[in-house]
Amino acid sequence: MLKYLQNVIINKRWVMKRTEITVQVFEDYNDIHEKLTKQGFMVCDKFIANDFYFSKYPIEKLKTMEYIDIMNNTIIVRKFFNDEIVYVEEITFKKKELDINNNVISEEKFEAKVDSVKDTVNVLKMSGLCMWCEIYNNVYTYQKENLVFDVHCVKDLGVFIECEDNETMNGLTSEQKFEQLSNIIKSLNLKIGADFSCKKVFMKFKNEIK
Repeated sequence: MLKYLQNVIINKRWVMKRTEITVQVFEDYNDIHEKLTKQGFMVCDKFIANDFYFSKYPIEKLKTMEYIDIMNNTIIVRKFFNDEIVYVEEITFKKKELDINNNVISEEKFEAKVDSVKDTVNVLKMSGLCMWCEIYNNVYTYQKENLVFDVHCVKDLGVFIECEDNETMNGLTSEQKFEQLSNIIKSLNLKIGADFSCKKVFMKFKNEIK
């Protein structure tokens, strides 16, 4: 994640396609941290990620739409920061690819730096777009040798692990990368769910509209 953030700062915009898994962990973060450090993992970065999700559709319409249709019609305004520094403020669009089991096996992202997330959010609201969700994350990046992944503590939702493909997986299909990433996280012996394509923002949205 740190390498990704540095890349964002250097480059104003670009398109990239990655495979990533997201799985919920049914343990307290302190217990997760203790288990990971005993396995030799170290925290190499920690920061806050604050995302604002906007759509041209109103809430009542979004309630009837499938996840993929919502996300492919959503603009994300996001900020990565900690107590000392703002890593980046940006506006993002993601185009996701699902397999037959509704897993997100890859996504293409376009990201552009903005001067102020606060001002950008206000402009989008004033333009009539619907801010349908906000995600506030405390993110901890763990590393052991070449393996890097993030633990996300999502306000009002839960704890999740996100892990992206890396150079060692070059040449694999998106489906093969997804399976390999899933097996890596299973090997950590944490209390995880069965869904390795958790859709955090959709989960939070569904919770809020009940």
